[in-house]
Amino acid sequence: ALILAVSTLLVADFGAKRIKGYTFSIEQRANCEAGSGAYLQYAHCRLLSIEAKNPGLSADAANFELVDSKEVCAFVYKLFWYEHIVELCLEDFEPSRIVVYLMDLVKS
Repeated sequence: ALILAVSTLLVADFGAKRIKGYTFSIEQRANCEAGSGAYLQYAHCRLLSIEAKNPGLSADAANFELVDSKEVCAFVYKLFWYEHIVELCLEDFEPSRIVVYLMDLVKS
């Protein structure tokens, strides 16, 4: 519970641009709606659960020719942006870019 609470506060802090101030609200920070730290943690837990239930799966064994969904292609395209987003954060010291990117990713 402590990890969830701390990560929720960190996502709330890092989700706003550094130059903008925000008024702290415990109700707003504690919600589990899309766009919150708790929602990001929930998505992470779901991914870990899928991975745990399928220990033998490997990307090397995947047949990507079977994937012709526009949604899947769009999602994979978003994954390729991760390194670029991190580089931008390092250049301008703006951690909100990573939070916005991750929120967009989990909503996909």
